[in-house]
Amino acid sequence: MSIQGEAITILSMLFMGVVMGISFDSYQILKQKSGIKGFLTAVCDLLYWISFTFLAFGTLFRLNGGIVRFYIFIVILTGFFMYVWLFRSAYMNFFLRLLSFVIKLYQFVRRLIDVLLITPVKFLLQMLLVSGAFLVQLLYRFLIGAGRVILFLVAPFRRLIRSRFRGRGKVAGFFLRMTKWFRNRKSLY
Repeated sequence: MSIQGEAITILSMLFMGVVMGISFDSYQILKQKSGIKGFLTAVCDLLYWISFTFLAFGTLFRLNGGIVRFYIFIVILTGFFMYVWLFRSAYMNFFLRLLSFVIKLYQFVRRLIDVLLITPVKFLLQMLLVSGAFLVQLLYRFLIGAGRVILFLVAPFRRLIRSRFRGRGKVAGFFLRMTKWFRNRKSLY
């Protein structure tokens, strides 16, 4: 491999060390904010290191055909420590502010959707339920009133109807029960 190829490999792996530091700090902050604990932490850590390993070796494969030498690990560690020494505090402040902004933006959008979409739909559903209950009660009262009018109109013929249905106990009993039921509904008005 030429000197130019080695220099590009060294600079790329130095940059890969910086990327490792940035991604590791980002992962640690997100893990701490989300409250992941226990076995899930070990799984997430393993997934992080596997993904970074694929990223580093994928980059190395594109640069020099995947030739791994000892100095590549030293250069990656040098890039990581360079990040820790030079950029870590600035990046952590930036990432925490960015995360805070994203959380506040999410909360704002969530409240906006609640106010503009969910609350009006709830209100409309409540209005439909109240209107439906009102219509059912109105129909009920109309039927009660119509039954009373019918009873009032039939009252002069009550004796005739009673004498006519006297022999048929079930029909007369049903009619008498209905008459009592309509009389007892006076408390609704």
